[in-house]
Amino acid sequence: MKEERKAHVLIEQGYDSSIDGDAYASIFFQNANHSVRVTDDFMRAVVEDKDWWTKNVVDGQRMKSCGRAILMMKIADSTWHCGDPGMQ
Repeated sequence: MKEERKAHVLIEQGYDSSIDGDAYASIFFQNANHSVRVTDDFMRAVVEDKDWWTKNVVDGQRMKSCGRAILMMKIADSTWHCGDPGMQ
């Protein structure tokens, strides 16, 4: 979402806004597809207002506790602004 904001600032300053223009050519991840895969347990935690821990991809160790509603809102807000991440 930060990169998308950069592109919008450049466009406001007069840079070419086309997909191959200078504004989008100068930001990271423009041609990447970012997705978040969530489990049924995560979705239940959102619905039931429970805490959630992110996990290390490599070994499954707990990394960071975060409010599930906050995390879900960050995913939804970013998707609304720039189309990523997709959610699986």
